[in-house]
Amino acid sequence: MTAWRWSCWNGKIFLHPQQVADIRNCLCMKWNLWLAAFAVICVAGCASIGTPDPLPTVAQVNLDRYTGTWYEVARLPTPFQKDQERAIARYTPMGDSQVAIRNTGIMPDGSTRTATGVGTPVEGSNNSKLRITFNEFPASLMPAAEEGNYWILALDTEYRYAMVGTPDRDFLWLLSRDKTMPDRVKSRYVTQAQSLGFDTSKLLSY
Repeated sequence: MTAWRWSCWNGKIFLHPQQVADIRNCLCMKWNLWLAAFAVICVAGCASIGTPDPLPTVAQVNLDRYTGTWYEVARLPTPFQKDQERAIARYTPMGDSQVAIRNTGIMPDGSTRTATGVGTPVEGSNNSKLRITFNEFPASLMPAAEEGNYWILALDTEYRYAMVGTPDRDFLWLLSRDKTMPDRVKSRYVTQAQSLGFDTSKLLSY
């Protein structure tokens, strides 16, 4: 930085043009540093507040026992089930530990809509996370995330009841081998889902 030089004329102080430029640059540098520090603080704060903890799943799932028929007894609203009153899922074992999926949505007038697909276990998840892909348009155009989109969050030891969700906490299903689920089981699952960050106030029950 240039040495300070100034002159006085009629009681006014005049700085050398280079000195004015130096002062401006110094102020800009300090301002940029403050902005950078503020941005770091904001990002760190948002990360700590807005990022929920990873969803815990069950330790492991025996796919042979898990396959079969499941009745949907409650769910969070989904765009692809918008008009469905309830749904039935049928899972059939395939080779390479995959599961064939056939979902039947039941409409209020009794008519049905069917979607078929394949579930592939996510490596290292002990079958508690599946990557689901569907065959029908437009779902067939949507690739499944590597982390999976079908996470088994709770499972009865007898494989009678299950709670399934997506890792972003947008979708949630309560499943039962029967068309109903005991109130005590449903209440426990709803409480667990709420503690995990799901908006259970929007839950649709049948």
